[in-house]
Amino acid sequence: MKQPGITVVPVYPTNGRITGMTTEKVSITLDANVLAEARQVAGDRGLSAFVNDVLQRHLQSARILAFLREQDEEFGPVPAELLEEARREWETWDREWAQEQKGGSSSTVAP
Repeated sequence: MKQPGITVVPVYPTNGRITGMTTEKVSITLDANVLAEARQVAGDRGLSAFVNDVLQRHLQSARILAFLREQDEEFGPVPAELLEEARREWETWDREWAQEQKGGSSSTVAP
């Protein structure tokens, strides 16, 4: 039933870009500067797809942090010496990877 002053327009907010999931059109209020930058970063893929990706990553991070808090509650925090060992190993791996990307050789990578 058509109501005066209301026009029903079919809306396809993803235009086929997000597939395999149900989508829902929402209205949100954003800081104008944040929105302008987001539109620039999103480019041709569109703001909806960009915001969806950002929200997925944020929610994944929140789930990981909740899991880590649960682990700390159940088993206690990771000992400082193990954290430091992992940090050193990560820094070594990171330096070697960066060197490989520049075309250099690494002490642990065969020539």
